[in-house]
Amino acid sequence: MSYGRRVLYSQERVRNLVRAIRADAWASHYDTVVELRRLQLEVAELRDIFGLVVATLRTQAEADVATLRRQLEYALARIERRPDKPLH
Repeated sequence: MSYGRRVLYSQERVRNLVRAIRADAWASHYDTVVELRRLQLEVAELRDIFGLVVATLRTQAEADVATLRRQLEYALARIERRPDKPLH
């Protein structure tokens, strides 16, 4: 049905073009899904590493607080007034 016009694309050619476009779209979609999954795994690994760093820093901070507390108690004990010593 060309209605007197010159046919630029046959029906078969159009079908082949549509198939090629769909195949390319599916290939792009697949590549995108694979890359997304790879990035999800990388983010999960980074979260695990971040969790370990936070736990290590928290442990170190608690140890530092305990050390500072001991040093403060020692300093307070040293400056505490002894009742048997004179004030001057």
